[in-house]
Amino acid sequence: MTKITKTIITIAIIFLPCWIVALVFIDHYNLLMNEPWPYVDVIGSVISEEIITVDEPNGDIAFSTLNATITEMLDWVIMCESSGKHDNVWGSAGEYGILQYKQDSFYWLADKYNFIGDWKNKYDQIDLFLLTSEQDKYQHWTCFRNYQNNN
Repeated sequence: MTKITKTIITIAIIFLPCWIVALVFIDHYNLLMNEPWPYVDVIGSVISEEIITVDEPNGDIAFSTLNATITEMLDWVIMCESSGKHDNVWGSAGEYGILQYKQDSFYWLADKYNFIGDWKNKYDQIDLFLLTSEQDKYQHWTCFRNYQNNN
């Protein structure tokens, strides 16, 4: 082998892995920088405006995949509480809507979390639910307790 061939092989062996690592790093960095990271409030709950991305024409709510765990939990609780339906969905004790809030409970939690909303509005129900601490979710939603016990 000539000296030039040995030099080329040596350079390839040293620099090729470095280039591969650099390209992978750049690819991951670009993905990371393009993700819309959610805002977190002072109690550590994710604010839902960054999670809810689309109101689908069929009435379903679509969520970003960024917060898959939160999305999975919210979807599970909603399906348990109301089968994903909101309008004219009443519980036996006067609960209403997609997350089956009682009017008093909604406004008590809204006051506690400094949230302004309408207890019969499905987006306000979701926003307030996402703002509440796990302790409040556990206390106020049987379906959240069931989710915690099953996951």
